[in-house]
Amino acid sequence: MVDLVIVGAGDIARKRHIPGIRKAEHGRLFGFYNRNVERTRELAAQYQVKCYESAEEIWEDPSVDAVLISTPPASHESLAVKALEAGKHVLLEKPMTLREEEAERIREAAERSGAKFMMLHVQRFYGPHKKAKELLEQGRIGRLLSCRTFLGNGNAGGGGDLSPSWHDTLFDVAIHRIDLLRYLVGAEAEQVFCHRSSLSGCRSAGAETPAEDHMVGLFQFANGAVGTLISTRCAYGGEDRSTELFGTEGRITTYRDGHGLILERKDGEREVFDFPDGLDQRKLELTDIHERFCLCIEEDTEPPVTVWDGVMSVRLASALERSDREKRWVEPV
Repeated sequence: MVDLVIVGAGDIARKRHIPGIRKAEHGRLFGFYNRNVERTRELAAQYQVKCYESAEEIWEDPSVDAVLISTPPASHESLAVKALEAGKHVLLEKPMTLREEEAERIREAAERSGAKFMMLHVQRFYGPHKKAKELLEQGRIGRLLSCRTFLGNGNAGGGGDLSPSWHDTLFDVAIHRIDLLRYLVGAEAEQVFCHRSSLSGCRSAGAETPAEDHMVGLFQFANGAVGTLISTRCAYGGEDRSTELFGTEGRITTYRDGHGLILERKDGEREVFDFPDGLDQRKLELTDIHERFCLCIEEDTEPPVTVWDGVMSVRLASALERSDREKRWVEPV
């Protein structure tokens, strides 16, 4: 049994991580740490687990096997590196970091420590996405030629504020689909191009100009496939999280027309797949990602989402940001 402490007790921890850990057969919620000590005490009392009043208490506690870091990304490098140096396994919320050099320092710490490090790129484990990967690997649509993916919500609106500044469409929203594209395509992007826009007029806290709340990214993958990613905070009236994959023999569509996945082949075959969790795009989908993390610790296997996956997502997001700024195609480095 893996004893985990959640570091950071915000909305995503309450909605996804606490239920996910409590659902895991090989993991156990052991404690909480949050900068707000009162909130930490309340949660610890509610779930009858240990309350930590400093991160150092966690690193020094031999009873703690692993930490789930669910704090704002500016703190990810420091917390992850210290946890790894203390011999704790780490499950880290996205984005890994906001800067490539910070992501590299986490990777180096993970390699030095020998502890397990896994990214919470949870969308790989959504039912339709797992099925899409299975069908691609089976060759059901032939060789993959192109793909396009959308991820949008209506969190920008009314001329109000987006706070904090990292709650943008690139590192906060599109980062999900950057990882998903790498996972589905099965190759690295050699070049990317990006255009970002400010459509709602909302501003980040303290900013004088409107936040960039809509982006379009183009990807040229090493295996010849091309991809398009559209991410927005201006999807008013309903969220959009559909993906289409086009191959030489047909296409796969997820989250469209009331179905989890639709397979359509050029020979006329059509197959529909639905999933128990349904398609309510306003709800967070609970997956087995926490269980998978615990199993890789107990079985001493490679995490299903590695430190390298985290680094590459940050590299690609940084390259897209640079492309938008310089108005040119950019090679991730």
